[in-house]
Amino acid sequence: MDRIDIAKKKHLPRILATLQQLGIYNDQLEIQFLGIKSQQLLQLWVRNTGDTSFQLYQQFPLTAFSGTLGPKEKEGDLQIPEGNYYINRFNPKSKYHLSLGINYPNEEDLFLGRTGSDIFIHGGSTSKGCLAIGDEAIEIVYLLALMAKDNGQKEIPVQIVP
Repeated sequence: MDRIDIAKKKHLPRILATLQQLGIYNDQLEIQFLGIKSQQLLQLWVRNTGDTSFQLYQQFPLTAFSGTLGPKEKEGDLQIPEGNYYINRFNPKSKYHLSLGINYPNEEDLFLGRTGSDIFIHGGSTSKGCLAIGDEAIEIVYLLALMAKDNGQKEIPVQIVP
């Protein structure tokens, strides 16, 4: 069994029950993330396709934090970026259990001369500019992101604020 199948076996019944409690249909699921650096939290928000507002699904504490408040400026500065991004890749074989890539640097970052690469939401408890949330949490987050993608959500927003 691969990591995703194991995660489904562990978490899918609870995920589906929580979505149902929120009035979210799993085949209409859309999600977005809000990373709050000052609180060291990642929030996951959900809605049905076509709804105008999102509901908070769950908050996940960061298991590691690097850098300080303020944007990522260059490769190797250990800063977590700040801005509006989206998930640009799914990595089921990450060295941090599972991971979701963030499109850093985006166009605004490039315009401002910011550099860097390989920023992820991932499992584990170490960070060099990423949003580390632990293995259990990334399993839940990854499954919900995969469901949203499979339902046709082309871009999954990730907003990171100080």
